[in-house]
Amino acid sequence: MHRRIELLIFDSGTRYYIYYFLEASGTNCIRHRILLCIKSGCTQYVMCLNHTKPEFNKKCETGLGETLSVELAPFSIKVLIVAPGSFKTEGIYGQAFFTSNSIPAYDDLRNTTIRRFSAVPGTQKGDPNKAMEAVVDVVKGEGKAIGRPWPLYLALGDDADDGIRQKSTKLLRHVDEWGDVIKSVNFDT
Repeated sequence: MHRRIELLIFDSGTRYYIYYFLEASGTNCIRHRILLCIKSGCTQYVMCLNHTKPEFNKKCETGLGETLSVELAPFSIKVLIVAPGSFKTEGIYGQAFFTSNSIPAYDDLRNTTIRRFSAVPGTQKGDPNKAMEAVVDVVKGEGKAIGRPWPLYLALGDDADDGIRQKSTKLLRHVDEWGDVIKSVNFDT
């Protein structure tokens, strides 16, 4: 007997919150989840990313979620990209960083990232129970989500809000500073 999967959650860590660089870990884990989602008739695909700091926002995975939202729509699968700030969850920051296929050029970045994550435990302001209540509300269309359209993104926490606003400000500054170049590439009329 086959059961239908209603919801598939993909975390930016592979299993048990193992931190990794997508380039080093490969795409098989993502491909497997997408195929499972399509074959099972899954109706929702939730990606959980960390947007606390714009420079560590897993942009490739955000782009993947945005792309999947378009590509999975014909299968009636909705994508939700959860962008949490820091939450007090047990053991999340104590897990090892994925190093089985390390790229030497990433050593400095990996070490900086490991130090950054090591400094987080005990400083998180987010309540994981409230965060999960918000995600469940969105997935079920209840509570705080009643009457609202399905969002592609769900930012959770003050630090997530700050990080997204910093990133947006950076992009708007670019458009303002380079607007003449940006708009100069159309055919002459």
